[in-house]
Amino acid sequence: MHELSSRYPVWFCDIWGVVHDGHTPNPATSDTLSRHRANGGIVILVTNSPRSNVGVEKQIAAIGVPRATHDAIVTSGDVTRTLIEEHGGGRIFHLGPERDHSIFEGLDVQRVPLDDAKAVLCTGLFNDRTETPDDYRELLASIKSRDLEMICANPDKIVRIGSRILFCAGALADAYQGSAARF
Repeated sequence: MHELSSRYPVWFCDIWGVVHDGHTPNPATSDTLSRHRANGGIVILVTNSPRSNVGVEKQIAAIGVPRATHDAIVTSGDVTRTLIEEHGGGRIFHLGPERDHSIFEGLDVQRVPLDDAKAVLCTGLFNDRTETPDDYRELLASIKSRDLEMICANPDKIVRIGSRILFCAGALADAYQGSAARF
């Protein structure tokens, strides 16, 4: 990695599955990224997380990822914030867990009930530990009947957390996209 560090001063590194597994940091990755930075390199962590970079920074700190591993974080949640502002006329139905509310911080939008929404922001399942996309058939049919645009903040369909496999927002977006044929 020392040779790569001297040849490539800027590294982009995926977070989930590389920096941590959802529960614990990867010590080899943390060490390598920290040494690259100590040698003058720059590390940008990237993730499909629907949270803002601030939310992900808090999350990885809680998991135990050392701050010395990176210079910045870019999330799909950050990119999604632009889409939220461009769509929905300030009235968004949030399909996802409360832990993803950081995506709305500082935006001039309201989280509203589905009947009042101009668009839907999907950050994941309400409870990804107990639900599957099949539990959303009626809700997705209701959204489809209103012909609402769905903004998917995380294209991942599944994620591994430790030894568990959980569904993500991408699985709901796929179900929504194909819902006309299924409902």
